[in-house]
Amino acid sequence: MRKLVLVFMIAVMAGCGDSGPDYVNANVLFLSNKPFGKTVKKLYMNDTLRHVSDLDKGWVKVTVDADTMYFKDSGFPSLIDDTPFNKWKAVDRENGHLKLVHPQGFLTMPDGTMFENGTYFRITSTYNTDSLIECRAVGGSSNKKINPMYLKYDWNKIWNKYPKLKQ
Repeated sequence: MRKLVLVFMIAVMAGCGDSGPDYVNANVLFLSNKPFGKTVKKLYMNDTLRHVSDLDKGWVKVTVDADTMYFKDSGFPSLIDDTPFNKWKAVDRENGHLKLVHPQGFLTMPDGTMFENGTYFRITSTYNTDSLIECRAVGGSSNKKINPMYLKYDWNKIWNKYPKLKQ
């Protein structure tokens, strides 16, 4: 019986570990002192906080430093995430399509798939870096990783809506 209790306690403690910070994935996040309360603090894009719990009617309980605060989440896209907001998340949020512009006029993938210039792609992973972008051709059925130097997008649209990303 003691072994069972010990195993249970270890499992509970492992599940209660620190999951790390969450990041604001909006230009501004308004925090209130209680659900339906007044705004007492503003956080800005990529500021950190800790998610505590989801409450009824879309309210979310968080901690900032030692303070417990609340905000109303609109659902999708979420206003907080476990990764910082980046330009690829912004393109995805704006339902943007990246256009293929390769100097040879086409791009051949390692699996033999070919795409011609002018093909549009949708981002399928917002955890991209500037070295490879995981995306899918519009109307396509499989994800591909493409060097972003071959993908064109109107970045001014993103920089205007999310000015902190340009910094």
